Amino acid sequence: MASCVIDDLLTLVVFGLIIGVLSGGDFEVMNVAITLGKVLGFFAVALVIGRYVYPKLTLPFRSEGGKGFTFVLVTAFAAGLFAELIGLHMILGAYLAGLFFEEKVAHPTLVKIVQDRSYGIAYSFLGPIFFISLGFQITFDISMTEVGFVAALTTVVIVGQILSAGSMALRMGLPFKEALTVGVGMCGRAEMAFILASLALAQQAIDKPVFTVLILTAFILNLFTPLALKGCAILLEGKAARLAGATKGVLQLDKFSDHLTPSQIDGQVPTFLTDVSDEVVIYGYGSEVDSLIDELKSREIPVVILEEDAATARELYANGESVVKVSLGDDDFDLTPLANARALVANGSDELNAVFALAAREQGFEGPLVATIENPTRRSPMMLVGASAAFTPSHVLAATIAVRASTKISPLVVGLQPLGEHIEIAEIRVHDASSLAGSTLKRLNLRKETGATIVGRWLNDELHSAPAPDDELKASDILVAAGSPESIRTLSNLAHPISVSGPLVIAGYSIVGQKMAEFLRDAGEEVWVINSERAEGVDFVGDLLDVVVLDRAGIKNARAVILALESDSTAIFVTTVVRNFAPEVPILASADLVENVSRIQKVGADYVLSISQVMVQIMTKHVLGDSVSQQPRIKLVKVRPAKLTGKIL
Repeated sequence: MASCVIDDLLTLVVFGLIIGVLSGGDFEVMNVAITLGKVLGFFAVALVIGRYVYPKLTLPFRSEGGKGFTFVLVTAFAAGLFAELIGLHMILGAYLAGLFFEEKVAHPTLVKIVQDRSYGIAYSFLGPIFFISLGFQITFDISMTEVGFVAALTTVVIVGQILSAGSMALRMGLPFKEALTVGVGMCGRAEMAFILASLALAQQAIDKPVFTVLILTAFILNLFTPLALKGCAILLEGKAARLAGATKGVLQLDKFSDHLTPSQIDGQVPTFLTDVSDEVVIYGYGSEVDSLIDELKSREIPVVILEEDAATARELYANGESVVKVSLGDDDFDLTPLANARALVANGSDELNAVFALAAREQGFEGPLVATIENPTRRSPMMLVGASAAFTPSHVLAATIAVRASTKISPLVVGLQPLGEHIEIAEIRVHDASSLAGSTLKRLNLRKETGATIVGRWLNDELHSAPAPDDELKASDILVAAGSPESIRTLSNLAHPISVSGPLVIAGYSIVGQKMAEFLRDAGEEVWVINSERAEGVDFVGDLLDVVVLDRAGIKNARAVILALESDSTAIFVTTVVRNFAPEVPILASADLVENVSRIQKVGADYVLSISQVMVQIMTKHVLGDSVSQQPRIKLVKVRPAKLTGKIL
């Protein structure tokens, strides 16, 4: 959209220069320079008024009703007349005034009123008159040479737009097919061509045959673009990459359908349950259940999401999820279909989870019902109302990381449910001070010493097979290991050895950080906490990115640094700083999203676990009865050996 506006503006500027020079009588350099100065001066004045003067006006100039619309209309005419007054064309002023009129400047209600009224006036009255006037000016008394020129001009415009816009899209990182689509989409903006051609004819800059050539070219371009975009849609196969916070890419829209407003989407989101036989029903969507949903879909198990928040339900519905907008507080909402569900997951607030569990059991549901709880003391009450299992994800995450940091804590953690009873898989980063760095699998004999097996290695963000017995392991290598939880822990201690002396430093005091500090202190560990804000239990207050603060907290002498920050982006930044400041200190970290685990490892963390991983492993165990050890890029699933039974690999 921005490139279209810039293209139109440059066209208007060039047109303004030509009209200004024509009014001067000739193409002398001085006349061109004067006209260019007028254009730049007009832009400067419009910028000052649009950005600094208009936003400070009060009523009635900024009225949200009819007076505001009238003032905007008068302003557009005034900008056009001012452009005419200084020797430019009024279209330049009117167009520029329209660019500054947006919600950042005017009230959203006024913007909507102006858009609605302008749309009606333009398309129902002024637009037809304009196109009829164009038709009166067209002549069909043109030669075959001019017909050939139409074909040549159309071809040049199409090739030029695709090459220019498409090449810029390629430089921005878009794939070839998407870049081609961008270039094609830039070909069909003929409204400016129609306007400028008619103005040029009125100024006698062109004659009727040339005018006819330009109009026919613009008309053909408008026919070509939608047909070509259909072809591009076939090339793209209707698929687009899902990017979080994406700022570039191709979005396919139906040009001939009205855009759905939030209220229209609300009208399409189901508000009642239908048959959910053999489906897993999740009450309360959140990022923590994303991995669980992906896991269930990979096993072709259907998922239905019950969501209280209307905006979240709209977004899920727009993304193609099976979602039902619910209100458990509404007595009319029918939960009878839950009786036939395969399993239920309650992921809302503790109070609503209890209502959901109780209602499901009342409807006759007898399967597994797993609930998350914010307060661990509510586990027993949640079980009493019908949950078959209840846990606090943040506390389980804190306990799991704390166990990695301390050998004292393992027997003291009450209620910690293991993430894998028999076997798990892990990505382990080789630390500089590790005995693994510079050695080989043959010399280390890891299978015998730890019980774990190295099954792969990440190189340049690609998964490769396990290193050969004589391949040298390097510091910062990320190994993929499989084994029992105890063998993985033993291997982890070899890969990033944690000293038995010195304090454990927790950076960040999120809910996970607070619980980790509690676990470690109860186990008799020396714990120091650094946080950006003062709170009970915080030992050092300051910016975690400030090396002075890190030095004051004794990071270099720490046994290990544990990151428990509020956001994954902050964790990535802090990990980079800590690794650079204290390269020998092991770093353990918690994360919110599973896809950020590898990113935090890449910048220097030795062990990272996300709340999504905790959720998917525990939920899969209770919902499906399987033990799944999931890493951000690989996962281990128990399957039947089938034809491999009794054979030697």
